[in-house]
Amino acid sequence: LCVKANFASFSIQKLKPLQKITMRNLILSVLIFIGTITVSKSQKNDYNLPIADSLKQNANAVIRFSHTTYERTAIDKYKETIHCAITVLNSKGNSFSEIKVGYDQNSKVTDIWAIGYNNKGVRVKETKKKDFIDVAAFDGFSLFTDARLKYFSWELPVYPYTIEYSYTIENTGIVAFSGWNPQEYYNLSVENASLTYKTIPDLSFNVKIPENKYETTESSEPPFRTTSWQAKNIKAETYEELSESPSAVLLSPNKISFEGSYGDFSDWKGLGLWSYRLIQGRDILPVATIEKIKQLTANLPTEKDKIKAVYQYMQNKTRYVNVALGIGGFQPIMASEVDAKGYGDCKALSNYTKALLSTIGIESFYTVIGSGSSREIVYPDFASINQANHVILCVPQATDTVWLECTSQKMPFGNISTSNSDRYALLITPEGGKLVKTPVYKTDLNTVQAKAEYEIGADASIKFNYQAEFNHSEFEDVFGLIQASAKDQKDFLLENIGIPSPTIEQFSFADESADIARGTMKLNGSALKYATKMGKRVLLPINYVLDNTTISSISDKRTRNLYRRIGFSYSDQLIIKLPANYTIENIPANSEFNSVFGTYSLSYQKSEKSILITRKLALKAGVFKKESFAEINIFLKNISKADKDKIILSEI
Repeated sequence: LCVKANFASFSIQKLKPLQKITMRNLILSVLIFIGTITVSKSQKNDYNLPIADSLKQNANAVIRFSHTTYERTAIDKYKETIHCAITVLNSKGNSFSEIKVGYDQNSKVTDIWAIGYNNKGVRVKETKKKDFIDVAAFDGFSLFTDARLKYFSWELPVYPYTIEYSYTIENTGIVAFSGWNPQEYYNLSVENASLTYKTIPDLSFNVKIPENKYETTESSEPPFRTTSWQAKNIKAETYEELSESPSAVLLSPNKISFEGSYGDFSDWKGLGLWSYRLIQGRDILPVATIEKIKQLTANLPTEKDKIKAVYQYMQNKTRYVNVALGIGGFQPIMASEVDAKGYGDCKALSNYTKALLSTIGIESFYTVIGSGSSREIVYPDFASINQANHVILCVPQATDTVWLECTSQKMPFGNISTSNSDRYALLITPEGGKLVKTPVYKTDLNTVQAKAEYEIGADASIKFNYQAEFNHSEFEDVFGLIQASAKDQKDFLLENIGIPSPTIEQFSFADESADIARGTMKLNGSALKYATKMGKRVLLPINYVLDNTTISSISDKRTRNLYRRIGFSYSDQLIIKLPANYTIENIPANSEFNSVFGTYSLSYQKSEKSILITRKLALKAGVFKKESFAEINIFLKNISKADKDKIILSEI
């Protein structure tokens, strides 16, 4: 998260965002502060008109209308119309009454107002520009930012109530427009929404419409050429786990201008050329640092060893601080400044590492990427900077490529995390932008391998020893814990391990990454009551210390495909030592299940005084359509049933 932020017209903190790229979420890759053309407050709207029952189902609020109009009049000038009315149906929808408008040194708010209507549609409240609170928009991780925020929030006492608002921001400078998704949140329905783009003929643009699902109209009225998209009567959706996020309509200008820099974004090559010009000449380092890097790497046997040494030098010397001041939202600070001050954002730290590597003759590429679940370069045939929000470093090798995530002081060498894996990235080269794919974290490599030993007492108590290894994507599950304090680590274990009321005697977390990202966890302890005594019998549950399950079933009411971006596998080996004077009366049968969603096996091997249990679960990456839900549900329910089986011991 290291480039310029975009603030929305309102925020819904309590609700989950529905889309990948939106207007109203933080957009951390581009400066797109929303602007509007003034809308007359005298316009007549009847908010007492009934809302269709189908639009109230699952809805906490209903967008009565939302009209967005971009108007571009010059290469470096544009404004946008936002005029919206939202009816809040209940208390869960109150967040929609919060209005936020962001701006900075390259934009200004020229008009903003809001009007409140009660449950009869009668106008009862008005907020003018002077009533909005104006504050610096600190994001918590930026050291330098020129972002500011005008905001106002209200709630009317009786439901339903309606908030109508409009605001205008005029912008000088443009690299991209906000994405448009008429239904941006769960539990929100839409009566009418539109996006209109008006431009003078010399300033063309590209557009990407997901699934061609919006009605499109075009017209020409000098001096503007106009294109509009419209959506009507969109029903509210509820959150469903493991769902894809629908994409927004994306607009991208072909010609851009920002603080004196000009570019052609009609393709990725041109966008890359603009980015390359922004980093030119910013790789100068002090002579002392150059000599230090040469000495550090002089005796290392391979080029990969040298890259690792430089990467770890950068990690030990720097910390992450965002810079989002004007062109600084896109351009890294000088490498010499990072070297002197010891901080930078993703742009600066990647550029600094690139400069360090160049001192020993190793070529690398500053790489623009969409990071995280909500941002990704989805369209290789559609160049736009608002598909990206991050910078990493690519270091090509003769037989492989090393990828470096430079913003973390603790990230293992060569690990870029699932936030950056298996997606397009844009190498910034002297010849322009070149799209490449980042590494895929494969299911069979994303593993948790655990071994546990339980010693059961005759009083149903337990002593346990546990150790686990977390590899590739699963390393991220323990990465934060490895960096945490001992107290936080212990608190986590007490809250999450599957043994009731445990006493933890010893534990440790460690980063043991080498060629792959790997974390380890070791734990031993006890509990007074693990099993259940029933006369001369002991009922023994099968827990694996840490949760290794998935969703238990798919609801019959689910409307969206099931989606898992990263596959993984769990392997548990559990040895249970029986209490003295007890024998095995009953042991569950072995199980093995297969489906399009994954595979599962559970086996028991018994000896006179112990039981060896081996459990394996692998879940595949992919999109699973509704036609496969019946098969997947059988698979999930069989797993749930097998995992709940118990062992019965009897006293000799």
